[in-house]
Amino acid sequence: MDEHESDATLRRLLLLAEEGSAYAQTQLGHMYTTGDGVPVDDREAVSWFRMAAEQGEADAQFWLGRSYAEGEGVEADDHEAVFWWRKAAVQGHADAQYSLGLSYSMGEAAKQGIEGTQFRLGVVEAKGEGVPEDDHEAMFWYREAAEQGHAEAQCTLGHRYAYGTGVEADDQEAASWYRKAAEQGHADAQYSLARMHSLYDDDRRAVFWYREAAQQGHMGAQFGLVEAAERGAATAQLGLGDMYAEGWAIPADDREAAFWYHEAAKQGDSEAQLKLGDMYANGEGVAADRQEAVFWYCEAAEQGDAYAQFRLGLSYANGKGVPEDDIQAYAWTNLASVQGREDAQQHRARIRRRMTSTQVVRAQALSCEFAAWIADCGDESTLAPIFADPVRAPGPSHDAVHQAQSYLVLLGYDTGPLDGLPGQCTTVALRHFQQDQGITPTGRISEELLALLRAMAAARENPPADPVSSGTGFLVGQNGWIVTNHHIVDGHDRVTVSRAGASHDATVHVVEAFYDLALLKVPVEVGEGATFSDSPRASLGEAAMVAGFPLHGLLSSEFNVTMGNVSALAGPGDDAKLLQVTAPVQPGNSGGPLLDAAGNVIGVVVSRLNTTRGANLSGEILQNVNFALKGPLVRGFLDIHGVTYRQRPSNAKLTSEKLAELARTFTVAVHCWD
Repeated sequence: MDEHESDATLRRLLLLAEEGSAYAQTQLGHMYTTGDGVPVDDREAVSWFRMAAEQGEADAQFWLGRSYAEGEGVEADDHEAVFWWRKAAVQGHADAQYSLGLSYSMGEAAKQGIEGTQFRLGVVEAKGEGVPEDDHEAMFWYREAAEQGHAEAQCTLGHRYAYGTGVEADDQEAASWYRKAAEQGHADAQYSLARMHSLYDDDRRAVFWYREAAQQGHMGAQFGLVEAAERGAATAQLGLGDMYAEGWAIPADDREAAFWYHEAAKQGDSEAQLKLGDMYANGEGVAADRQEAVFWYCEAAEQGDAYAQFRLGLSYANGKGVPEDDIQAYAWTNLASVQGREDAQQHRARIRRRMTSTQVVRAQALSCEFAAWIADCGDESTLAPIFADPVRAPGPSHDAVHQAQSYLVLLGYDTGPLDGLPGQCTTVALRHFQQDQGITPTGRISEELLALLRAMAAARENPPADPVSSGTGFLVGQNGWIVTNHHIVDGHDRVTVSRAGASHDATVHVVEAFYDLALLKVPVEVGEGATFSDSPRASLGEAAMVAGFPLHGLLSSEFNVTMGNVSALAGPGDDAKLLQVTAPVQPGNSGGPLLDAAGNVIGVVVSRLNTTRGANLSGEILQNVNFALKGPLVRGFLDIHGVTYRQRPSNAKLTSEKLAELARTFTVAVHCWD
């Protein structure tokens, strides 16, 4: 509205108000309260509200009561506030009913800081000022407002039933009122309802309402979501990923989002799998990896997610992450199309134009097979209407599945129990194996796949007796990444890593000879990654622990730790890349983590001073003179290669026992063969 129209509206309202229109008088009161078209003038607002209120206008009565309660434009007077609220309340004005309920209440809500208890009120420390304290009367007016849909009143009734304030405690009644307010978007009611579901061990509903409240910035709900996620609730992990991805009242953080999506995706949450696939496709929070994106799209697509099916079809159509394959592309976009995705329908038509009739027939048959596979694994109602009479391909035999599981375990993949059943763990292991071998990751068993598994397992069963090189490494991030020394793996044909009795083949992803660093990758997750100190430098004299597997074949093959201190902030010849430490180091410790007293990585062990050479140079036998590459350089190496990792301050100090226990979870033995 422009200035001319605003002036005209004001003139019309003044004319109507002076003729006695209660509606116009109320509108003028609002205009002077908010400064809408006129200067803010609380006294003038009270004057117009009073004129309308004395004619019985309920909204004006409420706002006149509010003015008395807050002392705006008139001297504060709780009795007058209650007088006018009661007049509005008996006419059914929900805000007035709620205000009257608060006036009669004991004031617990205001004292506890429950959100909204000052809602348009300015009610004084609720000890019954303006009216005698009367819980029965308070409940009457709260209920009157709540039954009209007043969310604040509904939430207040929920609190009263939950805590037995003025009524007998009743969790069912509390939950009923919380739900009514929560469904209107009331954040505190959503949080309170989530807490009730959590108390009754209903994580699914609890997480839903935590997420709703967390999106509005409710701190308690955000903490509740974190607690549920750390307990392993997949829906909470998905919600926490969304919080970090979207920046709901917290700074957006793609790395944290990817971490929590990955936690949920591992548990089979199709929405998390899809979002994680997108993050790998776009390089958001993780290093761009089209193959990994396809893997997660496939996981979600086989649960019937239409968008994941569409994304998987596009990957095959464009040859991104998988070999270009129009038959596969058509089959997956067809599945998405029949679920109503118009974008999939458009792409299916484009793919169809470059296919022969024979290829289309094969693609449609493959769609039938995929539909049957998905229906077998999940909810048939999602895909039953797609084809009138899908032809289901026979599944692999029990013996074939058991053989595949046995071979996969021997090759270092986690299939779950060796039960001959093609469950989710087995399917995921098959897909990882296929992906590692450059095969389309279908997760299905064929004679050709069994033959390949059999040949690779036979080769694994007869390895050379002893490795030609051994050292230590440690896990970083969540996807099977391992840091070790370049000199350990340099020039060797086969590299394995071992931890907790399990051994896995590793590929050398990248090396940096100048810093003596190598980044390894194993095809399965083998544990939680180490956390780096966020400090830019180590402190001279601070305690330090070396963790590793020294002197393979001579000492115990068990995990080993030694304690010492940071004795210098540079290496030989003032080499600024290195720290000097007194913690004893033996051959085989190379590549292992150097930890501070909080259990955070502050360096990577790279060498020890040769005692004979040291004696020749100095005339003394030098002991406990060892070196580690500084932590910030290792972090930079990981950053350059797109590997995510965790950092934290080194505030909380651990006992040496706790420190060793923590180091054991992420330290691995590295062995190499020619």
